[in-house]
Amino acid sequence: MNSENLTILIAEDHDDSREFLRVFLEGEGFNVIEAENGAEAISLARQQCPDLILTDLHMPELDGVAAINQIRSLCDVPILAMSGDGHRGMELFLNIDESAAGYVHYLTKPLNLNELMEQINMLLPVTA
Repeated sequence: MNSENLTILIAEDHDDSREFLRVFLEGEGFNVIEAENGAEAISLARQQCPDLILTDLHMPELDGVAAINQIRSLCDVPILAMSGDGHRGMELFLNIDESAAGYVHYLTKPLNLNELMEQINMLLPVTA
């Protein structure tokens, strides 16, 4: 896949995690925009609909589940939700409004970077 010109929005409240993901994804050739919470993620999604959103489920101001539900009404974008809560995270994930079904995928933290890239490659369009 050619990642040039594809933008990923990272919504993550932990600065170190967000920076790590940004550096990794930029190294893979993606453009990256960042949000520190769900409300900021919604604002950025409204301004420019990214090609993919990678969001934590637990964030201040507005959690990932609420943000995903609102973003779904703004733009049709694949979403990777992530949580370090294991089964509890999966329960939160399953509570996402059914309108997001088929568009939201779930990863557990700590992230396996190979698995992350497999999910991204599956969700983003292959370009020449």
